[in-house]
Amino acid sequence: MRTKKDGTDYQPAETGYTPPVVLQIVDSCPCSANSKWCCGSGRDHCGEVSDFKYGCPLPPSTQSSLVPADHDPLPNESLHLDLSDIAMSRLQTGDANGMMVDGVIPTRYRRVPCPVKGNIYILVKNGGEYYFSFSVVNVAGLGSLVKVEARLPSGEWVALVRDPNYTPARPQERFGTWVLPQGKGPFTLPLALRFTDGSWRTIVSEQAVKDWNPPATTDTKLAQFYRDFYYIDTGVQF
Repeated sequence: MRTKKDGTDYQPAETGYTPPVVLQIVDSCPCSANSKWCCGSGRDHCGEVSDFKYGCPLPPSTQSSLVPADHDPLPNESLHLDLSDIAMSRLQTGDANGMMVDGVIPTRYRRVPCPVKGNIYILVKNGGEYYFSFSVVNVAGLGSLVKVEARLPSGEWVALVRDPNYTPARPQERFGTWVLPQGKGPFTLPLALRFTDGSWRTIVSEQAVKDWNPPATTDTKLAQFYRDFYYIDTGVQF
């Protein structure tokens, strides 16, 4: 939600008030390319916004003795978030079709359950008995997963890994894709998947994938446009 520059809240009837919005954090910020905004202590960018004081109590400092040893935001300093155009417009005007007035605004946030509808879906890129890769979307609760596993015919669960084609230094290009490690398989259909969220709750879809071909309801033109991505309903949800 948007706050005043001193960190206090607007009241609903007060000029400047806009309703809070629910957002999903979809990516991390690569330090190598954005160290000024994403990996500093909070002092390095706050000083550039001359009329924004909330969350930036300490001025920029070039003295190494005054700079924190780590590069994580401190509790009394600023944390920078990049928002979409729509989110910024809604926070500033209350209208998703409005215009962004300012490029930087003071906000505060808290974690809330992800307000999804329906089941967990997997967005498949490649599928087969020896190799498959997909993203997991529409997860309720925390909205994210820390582990995805697939079950072999023997009953063994195999943990999928993040796409190794994209290194940790390039997280913005991973797109949350889970892939099967090399040397595992073959897997038989129906394929069972086990999902674990950040609170270590687990849920199993016994027949998550019944066929590696796109479902009959898939818009083939749309699937081809997205390089043959297609969604599969896993039938389960946290």
